[in-house]
Amino acid sequence: MTEAEYIGLDNISNRHEFYNNEGFPVPDHSTNHTLIEINVIELLQNYLQGENAIPFASNLRLYNANKITYTYPDLIVFSEQPAFTEHEVMTVTNPYLVIEIFESSNPDYNSAARFDLYQGIPSFKEFLIIDADSMHVISISDQGEEWLVQEAKNIKEAVRSHAINFTFKITDIYKDIKLSSEIKGN
Repeated sequence: MTEAEYIGLDNISNRHEFYNNEGFPVPDHSTNHTLIEINVIELLQNYLQGENAIPFASNLRLYNANKITYTYPDLIVFSEQPAFTEHEVMTVTNPYLVIEIFESSNPDYNSAARFDLYQGIPSFKEFLIIDADSMHVISISDQGEEWLVQEAKNIKEAVRSHAINFTFKITDIYKDIKLSSEIKGN
């Protein structure tokens, strides 16, 4: 599939992502996924109010010109006004913080591969990965010469976003969420 074919497909049907010269449908979101997205956007809006950083939910498509990829991250934070591609008002090029929420039950999700799709974007400084099925948050932040990886896996932990200087408490991210272990009675 060519990049032009992808643009035509994505504009006339359900959302698709494009990488490795292939188009991939964006999966539907679970209830947990949606609630976590709401929780995180609320945290970001409250914290970033009055700042130059701007959070956006999942309707923006992200383009990486260095790798010719188009993706739909769940949340994007910009450190300045979003920069759009020349012909697409819903396609941005300058994420600062990218946040993805995934279902660990989805065998097709690969956080390392997703991180690789965003590397090379000059403005990209941090990747936050949130599991919608179990309490697990990973932050990968640019520290200049290397990337710092942090994890939080229980209710007493938190993950620090170095890009926006904010600490995400696990309890705030997973507010009102029924995790798989709770449903199974574990």
